[in-house]
Amino acid sequence: MTCAEERRKQLDRQHRDGGCRVLPHPYSIHKLGDDAYGTWNLINSITGYLGLLVLGVPMASVRYFAQHVARGEVSKLNEAIGSCTMLYLLLGGIALVIGVGLYAFFTLTYHIRRVSTRTPIGRSS
Repeated sequence: MTCAEERRKQLDRQHRDGGCRVLPHPYSIHKLGDDAYGTWNLINSITGYLGLLVLGVPMASVRYFAQHVARGEVSKLNEAIGSCTMLYLLLGGIALVIGVGLYAFFTLTYHIRRVSTRTPIGRSS
């Protein structure tokens, strides 16, 4: 497969994935309402930022695990597994503290109007 064909396939995938992300927006806005939809986007953004806490550990751990297994270094493999586990526990604790703080902040300061007069799509009132 040539480089141009590979690039074309990659662009097709990006357009398809982008369409799958964009198409549900009108439905979501209609069902949730403007205020709740804004909250939904805020939650997704915060989740994305918290996902940065991964810090590339999965790819690095695969490299080191494979290296230690190939060399037969069981003690170093156990050390690497322990380090990754401890790092993830630490990052999970940090994410929990940040999440609890954000929950407290948003429940105290961010109020969403409840709108219960919505009709289903395709029906007129």
